[in-house]
Amino acid sequence: MPLAARLGLFGATTHAEAASWASRVVSNGGSVSGATLAAVSSFCRAIDASSGLRGKLYRLNLFAGTGLAACLVPLYRGPSFTGTQYGNATDTNANFVSGDYTETGTSGGLATGATNSTKSLETGLIPNNAGIAHNDSHIAYYSRGGNTVAGSVVSAGLTTAPQELLQLFVNGVTGSVGMFYRSGGPNNSGIEGAAALRTGHIIAQRSSSGGAMYRNGSNLNLASSTTNSTTFTTNRPPALRVFARNFSGTVDQYIAITLQAYSVGLSLTASQASAYYTALQSFQTALGRNL
Repeated sequence: MPLAARLGLFGATTHAEAASWASRVVSNGGSVSGATLAAVSSFCRAIDASSGLRGKLYRLNLFAGTGLAACLVPLYRGPSFTGTQYGNATDTNANFVSGDYTETGTSGGLATGATNSTKSLETGLIPNNAGIAHNDSHIAYYSRGGNTVAGSVVSAGLTTAPQELLQLFVNGVTGSVGMFYRSGGPNNSGIEGAAALRTGHIIAQRSSSGGAMYRNGSNLNLASSTTNSTTFTTNRPPALRVFARNFSGTVDQYIAITLQAYSVGLSLTASQASAYYTALQSFQTALGRNL
C-alpha cells in the first residue's frame, strides 16, 4: 500500500509533530486514518497554545492509530519536537495482543483485561536521566472506567536503599489513586485521592511547593506528604513501566485497566493542567471514547 494511503488524508494543515507521529506509526507497521491524523493535529495545536505546556510533556502516548503496532508509538518523546528524545522509540510491548486494542468508540483504548497479570509496556524513559526531578514531575493518564484491583499505572523503583520511586498507583479495592514520589527509609512522600477520582484525566504531580492532583483539569486540593530527603540520581529510579512497575528490573504490581492516554514529565501549573485536559478531552471526543 502506498505511504500516502497508509497515512490517510495528509493535508497541508497537518501539525509537524502529528505528521512525524503518523510516519513513525507506518514505520512500525501500523496506519493512520485521515480523521485520526486531524484529531492528533488539533491536539498538538491545543497543547502548543498553552504557554509552556509542551515543554512539560516528556513522553505522551495517545494510544491511537489503526492496529496494535500503531498504538505503541508515542506522540511525544521529549520536551520539544526537535530537541533530545528520551526512552524507547516505541512502547515496548510485553504480552499485549491485537485484540487488546480498539482505536475508537466506547471500548476504545488499550486494555489489559479484567484479570491482567502479565501485560505491560516498557518506556525506556529513566526520569532523572531525562531531567525529571523528584520535586518537579508528573504522571498522568486518561481512563474511561475504574479498575477493581490494585496496581501501578506508571511506575519504576528500586529494591535497594534509598529506594528512589516514581509511581502512580491505583487501588480499585479500597478505591483510591495516589502518586508516590520517593520511598527512602520508612516514609512515603505522596498524594492520594478517593474512589471517585479513578476515572477521567488524572494528573498527579510533585513540585517544589508540594504535591497536587488534578482530575479533569481541576485541582482537587488534596493534602500531600513531602517528608523524605532522597533525590533522584543517575539511573535511579530505572525506566518507567506502564500498566505495571519496573522494580529493579523485575516487573510487578500489574494493573487491570483500560487506558486512552498516559504522559510523564514535569509539574504543571493550574492553567496548564486545565489546558491539557481540554485538549485531551477534545481528542478523546473526536475518537468517540471520551468519558
